[in-house]
Amino acid sequence: MIGLLGCVKQDCNEKLKLVFRQRTTVMEKPYPQWYKGVNNRIVTTVNAGQSLPVCTFTPSKDFGVYKVRLPDGSMGYVEYDPNIGKEVTNDQARPIR
Repeated sequence: MIGLLGCVKQDCNEKLKLVFRQRTTVMEKPYPQWYKGVNNRIVTTVNAGQSLPVCTFTPSKDFGVYKVRLPDGSMGYVEYDPNIGKEVTNDQARPIR
């Protein structure tokens, strides 16, 4: 799986978390790895069972992306895929089995 997305605003509401069902890459820019013409690098990899706060979700015709806050406070982007994880409120955030 891939991570991506982009926003200027660095603060997040963080009422939602994305709990990952599978190992997923988090990208530097708001585009999938397969997107042509964009030099995008992997920022980190998230393991199944981990969760990250969701700042925004941006849908588009070709793909959707979550902007997430990483544990060090930086931002990254995860491409939407119904198989990668589940959105939950902060009080529901726990590993998915």
